[in-house]
Amino acid sequence: MPDNSLAIEGKLALIKLPEAKRPFLVRIRRRKGRLSGVMQNGTSGSQSPDAIAIDSINSIICVFPNDPPFGRAYNIPLEPYVASERLRPWGNVTYYRKLSETEQRNFQRGMIRAGRRLHELKINYLLPLDLEVRQSHGKAAGMYIRARGDGNHHIIISPTSFVDNGGAKHISRIGLHEIGHPGWQLYMTALYKARWVRMYHGFNKIRALSTEDLRQQLTAFSSSRELPSAYRKDLAEDAKIVFDAILDWIKKAHHLELKFLDILVSAGGGLGKYWPRSSLHLSELVIPVTAYSAKNPEEFWCESFSLYAMGETLPRSIRGLVRRTIRRLQPR
Repeated sequence: MPDNSLAIEGKLALIKLPEAKRPFLVRIRRRKGRLSGVMQNGTSGSQSPDAIAIDSINSIICVFPNDPPFGRAYNIPLEPYVASERLRPWGNVTYYRKLSETEQRNFQRGMIRAGRRLHELKINYLLPLDLEVRQSHGKAAGMYIRARGDGNHHIIISPTSFVDNGGAKHISRIGLHEIGHPGWQLYMTALYKARWVRMYHGFNKIRALSTEDLRQQLTAFSSSRELPSAYRKDLAEDAKIVFDAILDWIKKAHHLELKFLDILVSAGGGLGKYWPRSSLHLSELVIPVTAYSAKNPEEFWCESFSLYAMGETLPRSIRGLVRRTIRRLQPR
């Protein structure tokens, strides 16, 4: 190994191994004249990150002179390992995000509080479960990762802020929501899953648009002399739901998106030949928990469970089903 290996010791680097499809983000380490790379991604469940032997300096794709900010390079996420600790009753926590003292305190208090609630509800058999603290990715503030086989199941905690939205209380909610996923996937019986699916579907309101309703919708649109996109923008919310259902039908039946309908109308054409002629059914799902709970029945359970565990108000029917489900979860 060349002597210039001393210059890159302690630096972050991307390395490519012959048997691997993608590069690894590592921190270069030199011991007894040999180089190794300490893994910076995917070390959940270990108090000390794994090290990869670097047999050749040619394995190194690039070396960062300074620790890079959060981002991507060579399509690899740059989230350098920061630290690890043990947080009871959860398990190992691996940090890929530097937290201030206030953020650290809110995270620890929030997760400890969530763990205490699991104990009080007598479902602490869901733990231990390892945690990863990562940078915020889009709207998701957390994620449950179910590993294959005997792999390490863990939860990612990645809120936009550990201080805003209630601080520690918000972190508790994230942790309780995510622990709801193994509750559903690993411990809930098919009977209770079916009950959540039926309750979820019960909030779905379906109504029919008759042929006459569709004709009136076409007349109203044609009389406006607007482009479909502009016409839609000016509609009241209820009317917009109806118009969106018609647009969805046109997209499925004729493979024409809204922007292409705009082109047809701007060129002087009408939409009559593309308009649905028979009755059309509208579906509107409004669940009285949170907007996110409408995503699917599993998320409906997770949102309802987390709010129940936090002592928040829920409709009586949902609260009752959460309580009965908790009593019927089966540890394995």
